[in-house]
Amino acid sequence: MNLGPNVRTASMNMTSSDEAFSLFDKWKDDGRFILLHSYTHGQRNRFAAIVVDVLKHSGIVLLRVKASDMSESELSVDLQGATFEYADPRESPDPELAETIWDCFLVVFLPSGGSLIFAARTL
Repeated sequence: MNLGPNVRTASMNMTSSDEAFSLFDKWKDDGRFILLHSYTHGQRNRFAAIVVDVLKHSGIVLLRVKASDMSESELSVDLQGATFEYADPRESPDPELAETIWDCFLVVFLPSGGSLIFAARTL
Protein backbone atom coordinates (compact mmCIF):
# COMPACT_ATOMS: atom_id res chain seq x y z
CA MET A 1 0.00 0.00 0.00
CA ASN A 2 1.45 3.32 -1.02
CA LEU A 3 1.49 5.97 1.66
CA GLY A 4 3.83 8.25 -0.23
CA PRO A 5 7.61 8.44 -0.18
CA ASN A 6 8.08 9.65 3.40
CA VAL A 7 5.53 7.61 5.33
CA ARG A 8 6.56 4.86 7.68
CA THR A 9 4.43 2.45 9.69
CA ALA A 10 6.99 0.05 11.18
CA SER A 11 6.45 1.18 14.79
CA MET A 12 2.68 1.58 14.55
CA ASN A 13 0.11 -0.80 15.98
CA MET A 14 -2.63 -2.58 14.05
CA THR A 15 -6.04 -1.76 15.45
CA SER A 16 -9.49 -3.21 14.82
CA SER A 17 -12.22 -1.46 12.87
CA ASP A 18 -14.25 -1.30 16.11
CA GLU A 19 -11.41 0.60 17.80
CA ALA A 20 -10.98 2.85 14.76
CA PHE A 21 -14.68 3.74 14.66
CA SER A 22 -14.64 4.35 18.42
CA LEU A 23 -11.82 6.82 17.83
CA PHE A 24 -13.86 8.59 15.13
CA ASP A 25 -16.81 8.74 17.59
CA LYS A 26 -14.53 10.28 20.22
CA TRP A 27 -13.27 12.89 17.76
CA LYS A 28 -16.86 13.68 16.80
CA ASP A 29 -17.95 14.05 20.44
CA ASP A 30 -14.91 16.24 21.22
CA GLY A 31 -15.40 18.39 18.11
CA ARG A 32 -11.75 17.61 17.49
CA PHE A 33 -9.90 19.27 14.62
CA ILE A 34 -8.23 16.65 12.44
CA LEU A 35 -5.94 16.81 9.47
CA LEU A 36 -6.60 14.29 6.74
CA HIS A 37 -3.79 13.29 4.38
CA SER A 38 -5.03 11.30 1.39
CA TYR A 39 -2.75 9.21 -0.84
CA THR A 40 -4.59 7.74 -3.82
CA HIS A 41 -3.60 7.04 -7.42
CA GLY A 42 -0.29 8.88 -7.00
CA GLN A 43 -2.08 12.00 -5.74
CA ARG A 44 -1.55 13.49 -2.31
CA ASN A 45 -4.18 15.78 -0.76
CA ARG A 46 -4.53 17.43 2.63
CA PHE A 47 -7.73 18.62 4.28
CA ALA A 48 -8.61 20.26 7.59
CA ALA A 49 -11.73 18.56 8.91
CA ILE A 50 -14.02 17.68 11.77
CA VAL A 51 -16.01 14.47 12.11
CA VAL A 52 -19.71 15.16 11.58
CA ASP A 53 -21.10 11.63 11.81
CA VAL A 54 -19.93 8.03 12.16
CA LEU A 55 -22.01 5.35 10.42
CA LYS A 56 -20.24 2.27 11.72
CA HIS A 57 -22.84 -0.17 10.34
CA SER A 58 -22.07 1.00 6.78
CA GLY A 59 -18.37 1.79 7.30
CA ILE A 60 -18.80 5.50 6.55
CA VAL A 61 -17.32 8.53 8.27
CA LEU A 62 -18.76 11.93 7.35
CA LEU A 63 -16.39 14.88 7.57
CA ARG A 64 -16.79 18.62 7.22
CA VAL A 65 -13.70 19.72 5.32
CA LYS A 66 -12.31 23.19 4.86
CA ALA A 67 -10.58 24.02 1.58
CA SER A 68 -7.64 26.39 1.24
CA ASP A 69 -10.08 29.13 0.13
CA MET A 70 -11.90 28.57 3.47
CA SER A 71 -15.01 27.14 1.78
CA GLU A 72 -16.58 24.16 3.56
CA SER A 73 -18.08 20.98 2.20
CA GLU A 74 -19.01 17.54 3.46
CA LEU A 75 -16.98 14.49 2.53
CA SER A 76 -18.12 10.91 2.91
CA VAL A 77 -15.23 8.50 3.53
CA ASP A 78 -15.97 4.83 2.83
CA LEU A 79 -13.85 2.65 5.12
CA GLN A 80 -15.47 -0.73 4.38
CA GLY A 81 -12.80 -3.39 4.04
CA ALA A 82 -10.05 -1.06 5.25
CA THR A 83 -7.34 -1.95 7.76
CA PHE A 84 -6.16 0.43 10.44
CA GLU A 85 -2.97 1.31 12.31
CA TYR A 86 -2.75 3.59 15.33
CA ALA A 87 0.22 5.69 16.44
CA ASP A 88 0.90 8.13 19.25
CA PRO A 89 2.75 11.42 18.58
CA ARG A 90 6.21 9.83 18.94
CA GLU A 91 5.40 7.46 16.06
CA SER A 92 4.37 9.97 13.41
CA PRO A 93 3.71 8.09 10.14
CA ASP A 94 4.79 11.10 8.08
CA PRO A 95 7.71 13.46 8.84
CA GLU A 96 5.49 16.41 7.86
CA LEU A 97 3.26 15.55 10.83
CA ALA A 98 6.07 15.17 13.40
CA GLU A 99 4.95 18.08 15.55
CA THR A 100 3.85 18.16 19.16
CA ILE A 101 0.40 19.54 18.29
CA TRP A 102 -0.91 16.08 17.35
CA ASP A 103 -2.48 13.80 19.94
CA CYS A 104 -2.53 10.64 17.80
CA PHE A 105 -2.64 9.28 14.25
CA LEU A 106 -4.87 6.75 12.54
CA VAL A 107 -3.57 5.33 9.27
CA VAL A 108 -6.18 3.72 7.05
CA PHE A 109 -5.24 1.31 4.25
CA LEU A 110 -8.07 1.21 1.73
CA PRO A 111 -8.95 -1.92 -0.30
CA SER A 112 -8.36 0.12 -3.49
CA GLY A 113 -4.68 0.51 -2.57
CA GLY A 114 -4.98 4.10 -1.40
CA SER A 115 -4.34 5.24 2.13
CA LEU A 116 -5.40 7.96 4.53
CA ILE A 117 -3.74 9.47 7.58
CA PHE A 118 -5.97 11.09 10.17
CA ALA A 119 -4.02 13.32 12.58
CA ALA A 120 -5.96 14.49 15.64
CA ARG A 121 -4.93 17.82 17.07
CA THR A 122 -4.29 18.02 20.80
CA LEU A 123 -7.12 19.72 22.69
